[in-house]
Amino acid sequence: MGEGTPSPLGTEHAGNRDFIRVAEKIAGLAFQLLGGHHARVYRLDGTTFGRVASAGPDAPTETTAASVDADVAWSRLLSPADPARGTVDVLAESACRLDPPARRMIQDRRSGARAAGAIRVRGAVAGSLVVADQTGRRFTDRDLALLTALADQAAVVAENAQLRAELAQQRYEADELALVAGLIGQSLDHAAVAQRIAESVLGLLGVHSSAIRLFRPDGDLGPIALAGRAKEYAGTGGVVPAGAGLVGRAAIDGRPAWTSDIRIDERFDQTPELRARNVAVGIVAGLAVPMRAAGRVMGVLSVGSDEPRTFSQREIDLLQRFADQAALTISNARTREALVKQAERLRMLHDIDLAIIAETAPAAIAEAVLWRLRDLLGVPRAIVNLFDWAAGEVEWLAAVGRHRIHRGPGVRYPLRLAGDLDALRRGEPQIVDVRSLPPSPEAEALLSSGVHVYMVVPMITAGELIGSVSFGGDQAQFPDEQVSIAREVATQLAIALGQARLVEKLKASYVELQQAQAQLAQSQKIEAIGQLAGGIAHDFNNLLTVIGGRSSLLLMRMRPDDPARKDVDLIQSTTQRAADLTRQLLAFSRKQVLEPKPINLKALVAGVTPILRRLIGEHIEIVIVSTDDAGRVMADPGQIEQVIVNLVVNARDAMPEGGTLTIETTTHTVPDAGRRGLDRNVPPGEYVTLSIRDTGCGMDPATMARIFEPFFTTKEPGKGTGLGLSTVHGIVHQSGGHLALDSAVGRGTTFTVYLPRVPDQVGPAAGRSQSHPELVGGSGTVLLVEDDEDLRRLTSELLHESGYTVVEAADPLEALTVSDRPGLVIDLLLTDMVMPAMRGPELAARLAETRPGLAVLFMSGYTDEAVGSTRPGDPARAFLQKPFTPHDLTRAVRGALASRRVDPGR
Repeated sequence: MGEGTPSPLGTEHAGNRDFIRVAEKIAGLAFQLLGGHHARVYRLDGTTFGRVASAGPDAPTETTAASVDADVAWSRLLSPADPARGTVDVLAESACRLDPPARRMIQDRRSGARAAGAIRVRGAVAGSLVVADQTGRRFTDRDLALLTALADQAAVVAENAQLRAELAQQRYEADELALVAGLIGQSLDHAAVAQRIAESVLGLLGVHSSAIRLFRPDGDLGPIALAGRAKEYAGTGGVVPAGAGLVGRAAIDGRPAWTSDIRIDERFDQTPELRARNVAVGIVAGLAVPMRAAGRVMGVLSVGSDEPRTFSQREIDLLQRFADQAALTISNARTREALVKQAERLRMLHDIDLAIIAETAPAAIAEAVLWRLRDLLGVPRAIVNLFDWAAGEVEWLAAVGRHRIHRGPGVRYPLRLAGDLDALRRGEPQIVDVRSLPPSPEAEALLSSGVHVYMVVPMITAGELIGSVSFGGDQAQFPDEQVSIAREVATQLAIALGQARLVEKLKASYVELQQAQAQLAQSQKIEAIGQLAGGIAHDFNNLLTVIGGRSSLLLMRMRPDDPARKDVDLIQSTTQRAADLTRQLLAFSRKQVLEPKPINLKALVAGVTPILRRLIGEHIEIVIVSTDDAGRVMADPGQIEQVIVNLVVNARDAMPEGGTLTIETTTHTVPDAGRRGLDRNVPPGEYVTLSIRDTGCGMDPATMARIFEPFFTTKEPGKGTGLGLSTVHGIVHQSGGHLALDSAVGRGTTFTVYLPRVPDQVGPAAGRSQSHPELVGGSGTVLLVEDDEDLRRLTSELLHESGYTVVEAADPLEALTVSDRPGLVIDLLLTDMVMPAMRGPELAARLAETRPGLAVLFMSGYTDEAVGSTRPGDPARAFLQKPFTPHDLTRAVRGALASRRVDPGR
């Protein structure tokens, strides 16, 4: 037989089964006629003898390697010229090579006599018939002739089996070639064609793996079809560099390449990766032939075996015929696919044009285009990006992945991930290799999602780079055709998105204008209400000052046991309550004077709680939680009351069906490190916290993000101003504090106010003004300017009784006239803030021009101006809040005069 040709004795068909049956009979006849230990028939498959049949008493048990080795060793000495040989002892034959274990066993059993006859098929040894006996037996010429005759009988059957096998093989090859030829006319893609061909050659050559690889744009050979064990290649493991290994050599040389054992064949340069791959799949012997189309090598068809073997010229020619047929079939399929793809591309470009025209919103335009664009480019991912130059970020307008399109809030990442921005401005596409970027969360996210390399194509409209179209995934190269299509679509998108953005800006501007108009009207309405409330409070403060002052004078003049004293006390307490109400009215109108002072939040909450109970209604339960050592803070009591009222009203509106409102004051320490939760944005330090917690509907993150914006409200039109929480935010921060918010839909809301805690020695905690009937005496001349006659008379009388000289004026003009009296010395100007013709600060400034060093004490129920700051040359200024008690008045006058006298600048 030719070298490397499979033995017909090993062919799996009916002829092989016939040979086995004949071999069993011949082995039996040989044993009957020649005797001995056993008679056996062996077949030769390549270079290996394999036992086919056995007869004799030791046939069922005698299967030791030593016995078989002796038979095989003696059979190897046969040749077509010497078809039968006998020996009295194989151990004495120098040409018969046996391993030491086999020699020992034969010696121990004295079974060294052997006679063998060659089974010859077409002039070549295809097997043997062997008889074994006790050492010393001499096989006669008659024995050898009989053995030869029996072997020839087996040879006839073997030759018939080989003929049948060859005919079957030829029919099989013809059928497979016909199948491959028939694929030309079928509407299959080239990968499906290649897969059928790869699977066909497995049976043709009796191999365990096959592969078809085509040249890629990068010059390497990429697999398009894997069969048998070649399917075990993982990922891109089937890629072979041109010139590397058996496959790479066949591709470069353009002729067949084969090896009987790639492990020891030094003709082929294997990379470590190729060597490891061959070991993993179990490739030992291999054959590769080039695939040519139009005179050019387009790829390689290769097969592999897991055992060493030599491929015959017939097998090489057969595989080459399949490769040529495969090249023609695949080339035709690819041409057909290209035509179909071109038609589909034109259709999809037309659909993209229609989609761009049909949609108006930027996101809708991008979504309508992306699916078609991804399919058109043949990539796993495609994204339309917008560039936010102000934020230095790229935002996904829309993105389509392998299985779905991204919708919802845009994904954002730094502009540096878009590549060379200057090149993009020039209209030059960029290739970004994520693996070469500096480590970052964004790069890690891209790599984990399978994006290794992507192409960025700029979108430019009216000379402005507004965004990009990016696509890719795990590919290393981007064909010119892909880039050309992406650039064409990017140009269309840029124009459409530019127009859509312009339309959106116009719509947004119109909406903003409407909102601004509504907010202006609302603001003007609120301002008018505030002015009305402030004016009413101002007049009430004048009245309450007179009532409170006169009742204080009465108390000072009455005996302790006077029966009417309790009535006057009631008048005073009622006046105080009315004063509290007007102060809260001023807080609502934001007309109160800013007077920070040490206050006890626990006491403040306790004082305002009765009003809150009436404010929220009976369907909501109020729970007050306060620690005894809550500490004090420096703030304006009226402003903090406004904070509490606004937050409580907000909580009430969140619980229309009722619930629980918890107000808690406590001390809290924010550490230097490890801040979390509500404390994360609060600087370290000691705080007194005020928490207002409700069990209402809660807020989603989008609402929480805007809750402190002016004019933002979740209430129905006309139900809210949108200023309450923004006012709270401003007051808290103006007081040096911080505001935290915790909320979730369905579990309520908690506002926490952090105010810096002040030491106990700062001063007495602010509380309700108490009635102090005692007057604080002093001396000096006071110019009293007040347009309310009753209040002016009361004030003048109180100051006279306290030891002061009082000059009265009913308005600023009269005050200016009085001040011009020759020889009149004025130590203090006590004036109302709001009067006809001229305001108090303006009057003070006019008098200061002629009376440097004049002390000034302003009094008012509200003011729109700051009073605390002074300029060089301005009189010393102080403020007295209406309504005031006689004690408050005389203490303030004495303090204003004292500050003037100790001022080192005077």
